Amino acid sequence: MIQKIKNILILSVALICISNVTELSAQALKRSELYKINQVPPNAASLGKFGEHPVGFYTGTPSINIPIYELNIGRIKLPIGLSYHAGGIKVEEMASSVGLGWALNSGGVITRSIKGMPDEITPPGGMSFLTTNVTVDSMLNKINNSSQGPAVNTMLKSIVGSHLDAQADIFYFNFGSFSGKFMYDQKQAKFLSIPYTKLKIEFNYQSESLSSFTITDENGLVYSFGDQEFSTRGENQSLTTANSWYLTSIFDPASNVYVTFNYETFNVTYATLSTDVHYKGLAFQASAESKQDTYHTLKRLKNIISNQGQILFNYALSRCDVLGDLGLTSIKVLNTDNNVTKDIRLNYDYFYAPGYNAGNLNCNNSLDALNRRLKLLSVDEYPSIGSSSTPLSHRIDYSDITLPSRLSRSQDHWGYFNGQPNLYLYPPLNFSGPYTNEQLPGGNREASPSSSQAGIIQKLTYPTGGYTTFEFENNTSNSLNAPMPSKADGVSLAIESNYSEINFTLLSTCSTSNGSYVTLSKSGLETIEVPSGFPGIVAQIKLVNTDTNVEDILFQLGGDKDVGSMEPNTFLLPNGNYKLILDCTTNPYSSSYAIFQATMIWPECYNLAEVENTNKNVGGLRIYKIKNFDSNNTIIGTKTYKYNKEDNPLLTSGESHFYPTYIRGIGYTENLNAQTILPCIKRYAQSTYPLVSENGKGVGYSNVIELNGEDDSNGYTQYKYTNFSQYDDEQHSDYEVSEPVSFQWLRGLELEKKIFKKNGSQNELVYSMNSEYNTDLIVRKTVKGIRGVYMYDGSPVEMPGEDMSFLGAVYAGWEEYPTYSDFVHLKKTTEKTYTGTSFVENIKTYTYNDRNLMPSIIETRSSDGKIMASVIKYPTDYTVTGATNLKSTSIRNLLELNFISPVIEEFTYKTLANESKLLTAANYYSYRSDLPLVDTVFSLNLPSSPILNYQGIQANATTFSKNTNYRPEIIFEKYNTAFINNNLVQQKRFAGQSESIIWDYAAAYPIAKALNAVYEDIAYTSFEAEGKGNWNYTGVPILSTAASGNKVYQLTSGSMNKSGLTSGRKYIVSYKTQNATPFAISGTVGSAVSGTLTNGWYHFTHQVTGVTSVQLSGSGIIDDVQLFPADAQMTTYTYTPLLGMTSMTDAKGLTTYYEYDEFQRLKSIKDQNLNVIKSYTYHYKP
Repeated sequence: MIQKIKNILILSVALICISNVTELSAQALKRSELYKINQVPPNAASLGKFGEHPVGFYTGTPSINIPIYELNIGRIKLPIGLSYHAGGIKVEEMASSVGLGWALNSGGVITRSIKGMPDEITPPGGMSFLTTNVTVDSMLNKINNSSQGPAVNTMLKSIVGSHLDAQADIFYFNFGSFSGKFMYDQKQAKFLSIPYTKLKIEFNYQSESLSSFTITDENGLVYSFGDQEFSTRGENQSLTTANSWYLTSIFDPASNVYVTFNYETFNVTYATLSTDVHYKGLAFQASAESKQDTYHTLKRLKNIISNQGQILFNYALSRCDVLGDLGLTSIKVLNTDNNVTKDIRLNYDYFYAPGYNAGNLNCNNSLDALNRRLKLLSVDEYPSIGSSSTPLSHRIDYSDITLPSRLSRSQDHWGYFNGQPNLYLYPPLNFSGPYTNEQLPGGNREASPSSSQAGIIQKLTYPTGGYTTFEFENNTSNSLNAPMPSKADGVSLAIESNYSEINFTLLSTCSTSNGSYVTLSKSGLETIEVPSGFPGIVAQIKLVNTDTNVEDILFQLGGDKDVGSMEPNTFLLPNGNYKLILDCTTNPYSSSYAIFQATMIWPECYNLAEVENTNKNVGGLRIYKIKNFDSNNTIIGTKTYKYNKEDNPLLTSGESHFYPTYIRGIGYTENLNAQTILPCIKRYAQSTYPLVSENGKGVGYSNVIELNGEDDSNGYTQYKYTNFSQYDDEQHSDYEVSEPVSFQWLRGLELEKKIFKKNGSQNELVYSMNSEYNTDLIVRKTVKGIRGVYMYDGSPVEMPGEDMSFLGAVYAGWEEYPTYSDFVHLKKTTEKTYTGTSFVENIKTYTYNDRNLMPSIIETRSSDGKIMASVIKYPTDYTVTGATNLKSTSIRNLLELNFISPVIEEFTYKTLANESKLLTAANYYSYRSDLPLVDTVFSLNLPSSPILNYQGIQANATTFSKNTNYRPEIIFEKYNTAFINNNLVQQKRFAGQSESIIWDYAAAYPIAKALNAVYEDIAYTSFEAEGKGNWNYTGVPILSTAASGNKVYQLTSGSMNKSGLTSGRKYIVSYKTQNATPFAISGTVGSAVSGTLTNGWYHFTHQVTGVTSVQLSGSGIIDDVQLFPADAQMTTYTYTPLLGMTSMTDAKGLTTYYEYDEFQRLKSIKDQNLNVIKSYTYHYKP
């Protein structure tokens, strides 16, 4: 399509080549070519490849999208559409402005999770995390300095109490093709992306309510995030800290164009389900409030503006599920003339909770809002011009299983609907021991394969009438990895003479720490008063590991020193066999020891033998089957997915995250100074350890099979992936507030792909590819943090409503924790193509550049033993700081723009038998010194004597050298840097003829090209856009029936002239007019040549020579005015912006016209006499 031509012209050759670097290794470099500016006529609108929904095999999630529009400007590509997350709908999930499960993809956002304090906030008398003179490293050094004990305790209490920030916030980004997270690295004083990338991230801080981010990608595109969102809980809290930054602009320094995003602000309040908390052991059995209101100041996208027009987002539906919010009802694309080129409208209803409907719910009631959620029914494209045509519609159908109220507790461990009538979110607890056996009530949090299907998409119908159906099933995991119902177990001892002991085994499977947090509680001895200087031990609690015979004293009263206190304490105890001992053999106070008792409890899961080698349902959905149907309901394709282990089809290959932990032993008090700390078991509504990884999924699959049909009769493809068993997250165990260190980017990497075809009754392997990866390209980056909890006498302690950092009896339990940033890349692929049992093998090995994280050497070994390789050099391969020579300066400028992905040089070689490397081809891309634009492409002319072990061009700050055999191949002679877009306007092949281009429509479309002409010698305008095409005139074009396009020019409003011509050269001046006689043009040789009368327009051609300028003046309407050298050829074009080409006039003066229907699809092609030579009809089924 014509719209894409401009983008090709703007891209440098280096960028074109870099997209193919992974394909260079097995072949010689392709010959460089001129940019292809031959205009290809518009194609008929595609009906769309409906039914193509690629599946993320590792997670089992299909990609379901409804594309709406793509903005292409300069090197900026911005697809706009709706995407559906098909992993299941959570009970507490709120619908977006485009419906439940759907998201509008139209820009980008940075969000954050605050750790400790907001990084940019400076507390009174302190410093922000972004201030590097007080760092986490300096705090750790202080902690490790034993001489500063009191100061360290004060500092740690300030950290735990969020008065001092020792943790980096986590920022999550999603824009363009980029998604991930970043944190501030105090060592490097810059933001570090995770996993590691070469994104350049800058934070612009002016005040607590005015801050922004700038991210520059490896192609030099600059993304600015400035519009902020704020949220808080409780009406009296001020909105001072941003939690989201929205994309406000994209800038392309190569084409000098901007795309801007504008937002409007709105405020909403809605209820959320608080975390249920139950304290077992307190007289009042405290439980937290279950509902709270949150207050939000949010943003919604209003428009996107570029030099091609604007995209408007209209919100006209007052939502009944989120009071104060609006639903997106239409998207309109307008060109620079404000004409609508695309009109999209969205239609909605609501998902209702059981027992509710529109008739018994009030749209303005906040409680009623909890029982409905916005449902997207259809996305309709209407004619962009007035028409009664039926819209082109995408229609969506969903599961009939209904979701409960948004604050329902009918949730599985992961938050999905499980159909259980739960009164609590924390699970039941079997609180048992030798002296107690109590069943505490709780909710059933097990996953339900049927209920989890609530609200999920089932069918997507396309404008053609064809449709796709989706069948989902519950995720599964091997039960060794899956959460099991938790319970509490333990042992109790009471003194029965002077000594008592009990043997027990701890075998916790609830976490990856190979142990459990145990809480030791003591009672009795309250009446004992030990005389001063009493040498004996009144009471002692000892724990002996009977596997190692290591003995620890957990409690001691009397003797040389006291150990512990009567308050409960919690500590990590590894799995193993133990003996718990109460020893009062030396106690002289015989009246006391009989009431001495100790209880040790811990969370416990099922023994491994109870759960080994079984499948377990886990939260969320995976795709089971996708079927495609045509408009006659005939099935045209089926894909079925299996997720079992290769060596045992009865077992799932799913692996999941950590076991859930819902209980924790703490000390609880309302008055610490009164020393009334009570031992408690605290029960949480959600696991204290996350059950999902950062991709939002709780399970990944190591082995997946995609069947071409219902079974394997049409063959199948098998995929294998890395998973939790190889790259589980790193669990820290010092304190239960710890979060795991994520290694998500190492999971889901494709290890193997095999394609099988059916041959008789056997499945025959026809293709395989094995992949290996590497993480050693860079030294692992580490961001350190400090976190902890308040402690009292060895146990975590809570004192609700109080700031305990100022209480002397409290100290801080703390831990240092890391966050890692690694880079993983493809190391090697082995491809085999089979014919029967024989195969052809192709092995590729990849060496990456640690300075821009891109391939630098790709080596290919084929079955015949040949070794070919491609070497790619980038700007980062050269040290050019302070460059003074021209070519090194051009590389330096690329680096300063973070334009680190373009290729500077690429060459290929063949490895000889003696290990020498024979050069086979080489290209060098020379850039301008002032702009990131290629000026020349050089190709190396191989000499007769071989070049061995070639090292490439050499560039540094003072020198630049290249092989003397390099010859210019393509020369980009001139860019139009005076206007936006920096468009290429003149190019040629070395020793060839120049080819020039004129641009218009805000420099977005080429309107003329001339072969064998320089840019200064050509001019053309059809008066359609704001440009004048190298002509000069003062009048204003008028709307009229034109020779091409829709506008003409009245010469009486001002003459037209073009200067700067060469007097000794012959030129052609061509135009169309409604006058029967030509205009007088000085320098005309002979008489003007008159063409035929076509549609009321005369075509005149003048040959002009001996002048340095030409002028057209007189009276009459004129159109399609051309100027070019007599030995050149000119082709011209007109457009409707954002639609496409409307006419093309070739070098012979023959015009072809293109007409579009009300949906902006190509309708007909006409010749110069307006005769239809081709027509198109589109058949859609409503």
